[in-house]
Amino acid sequence: MVSASLQPRSTPHSPPRGPLSDVSILLVDDDELVRSSVARLLQRRGAQVRSFTEAEGVLAAAIESPPNLLVMDLELGGMTGFELAEAMTGDRRTAHVPILAFSGHDDQRTRAAALAAGATAFLAKPCWVGELEAAVARLARHPWPTGGDGSASGRF
Repeated sequence: MVSASLQPRSTPHSPPRGPLSDVSILLVDDDELVRSSVARLLQRRGAQVRSFTEAEGVLAAAIESPPNLLVMDLELGGMTGFELAEAMTGDRRTAHVPILAFSGHDDQRTRAAALAAGATAFLAKPCWVGELEAAVARLARHPWPTGGDGSASGRF
């Protein structure tokens, strides 16, 4: 006689296991569609995501519970992503958190300004899902840019 275990394989509250399991991410983007799509994608890959519509409050959240990564848009209402990067890198409690600047403005000036403000890497919107997932995984686990220009994709 074969007995079957009656234990569930996972509970309804168990986070999904995936390539981003055990990764905590703060996500800030004022575009609801982008924010919810990116959050859903990262959560499906196993990440714990806390989303924000504005930069205000992100620094306090990072101090209270430091994430593995901050993914942020650069143009936000109120405090900009540039200002948030400066605040994060300027505070000893959050200076270690890598920052992925995620912007629709893909020009050398914007990239340079984001990196100068404290972003660890830059990824242009729109991008392929795999590009975003790879950049997030790389930065959350090894927070150093791989590209000569600071790009998360490793392109020069």
